[in-house]
Amino acid sequence: MEVGFSMGLGIMGKSMSMNILKNGFKVTFTNKLSEIRSFFFEFRVLLQYTILSLRYAVQLIDKTVVLVAKPYYLRPEFIKMSLFPHP
Repeated sequence: MEVGFSMGLGIMGKSMSMNILKNGFKVTFTNKLSEIRSFFFEFRVLLQYTILSLRYAVQLIDKTVVLVAKPYYLRPEFIKMSLFPHP
């Protein structure tokens, strides 16, 4: 089973990504390219990585975990709207 975490590379996202990588799992990044480069430079992680749109990434996995901040515009219904086709 492929499990995907959707997270930014902020304080929590960086730590979680590093733990996932350290334990031998694959990580696919959907963040801004500049933030991804910064992440690899900061942690001296020399890995080949994939950058996908979030919509495409969720099609490749069985389960998705989305971690978001508290702002009202990041409520679950807004996240669903950005991931799935609109009616």
